Order: sequence, then C-alpha cells, then structure tokens
Amino acid sequence: MLVTGVLAYILYFELELILGTFTFYTYSIWGIATFKEALLLILAGNVFPAYFYPQVLKQVASYLPFQYSFSAVGMLVQTPSWQLFLQIVVIQIGYIIFLILLFKVLFKWSSTKTVIQGG
Repeated sequence: MLVTGVLAYILYFELELILGTFTFYTYSIWGIATFKEALLLILAGNVFPAYFYPQVLKQVASYLPFQYSFSAVGMLVQTPSWQLFLQIVVIQIGYIIFLILLFKVLFKWSSTKTVIQGG
C-alpha cells in the first residue's frame, strides 16, 4: 500500500503541475484551483461513495486518473489482492507517464505565449 500511496501522490502532483500551467493565461488561479478540487473530490468518490453514482458517471470516472490519485489505497484496503495491486500500480504508472508528457508539451507551449507585466 505504500507503493500505491507514493504513486498516488506523484499522480496528484502531476495534476497540480498541469493546473499550474494555466497560470500563464490567468492572473488568478484561485477559481481554477477551486474548480479542480471540487471535480477531483466528486470524480474520485470522496464526496459520496462511488457506488452511489449513476452508471454513466461511474463509467466516466473509471477512465480518469482522479480515483487513482485519491482512492487507490482505499480500493486496496477494501479488497486486498495482488492482482488488484498490480492493476492499480500499472494504471498509476501509465497515467504518470502520460501526464509528464502532457505537462512538458503544455509547459513548452505555454512558456512561449507568456506575457510579463510589471516594471
């Protein structure tokens, strides 16, 4: 569970990095950060347990990285098995690699569009 916890933190950090690239376009990130937190809490199943959600929302949430950044350890505690552990770790590593590549592309594109204000 320590491995999935560390990978979940790295995954969450990558999501924060991607969100941080939007600060190149806005002067205040507070609204974007608040929206992100609400979205993460809802899609990760932290507001209500995911089994209360409609089937469509469960299906969408299962393909997104949010539940693997928040609920990965909880999934293993509920039904501990090596197969589930390996499945979660592989999915987390896949999302981490994808988000690192996405961040690099977004950062390169955003840094060329940066406008600096001040004296």
